[in-house]
Amino acid sequence: MQWFNTLKLGPRLVLTFAVIIVMMLIQAAISWNGMSRINQASTTLANDNMVRMQLVGALRADLSEYRNNVYQTLVRASDDIKQAGTASALQRAASIEENIALFTAEAAGSSEEALLKDFFAQWQKARTSYQDVRELIELDLGDDAIDVFVTDTRIQHEAASNALAAIAERETASA
Repeated sequence: MQWFNTLKLGPRLVLTFAVIIVMMLIQAAISWNGMSRINQASTTLANDNMVRMQLVGALRADLSEYRNNVYQTLVRASDDIKQAGTASALQRAASIEENIALFTAEAAGSSEEALLKDFFAQWQKARTSYQDVRELIELDLGDDAIDVFVTDTRIQHEAASNALAAIAERETASA
């Protein structure tokens, strides 16, 4: 360290600034590497997990609205309201099927695929039960339709909702 003390002021300052600049370059390289990792993680999150979470949210909303629309066909109301409920239920069912297809494409080969198959099976059971309710309504068996709606259809709907909640939990843990 004696050689540093024997240097004149000019070379001493140049050497000090050189050390500071080298340290700043090292810090910049480390920061660049860290920002690159953060960018990669956030891109993966945005491109994979958030798309699937958005689809899960849309499926949850459609599933709830589908039940509400079918319920509109059961209540004592005008035929216009019942027809609007039926039309809305058909639109929601189509939206659910479309979102299932999109989610299937997104989740292909991932760990959510088995959960998605379970949800799809539960949804098909619920959809069949809802169709049974619709058939009872068409046969003018309103009380029987309500009985099926509040028992079997509710159970099937909750099973589908629980399967969808399992997918949401998995996606949240994955994110």
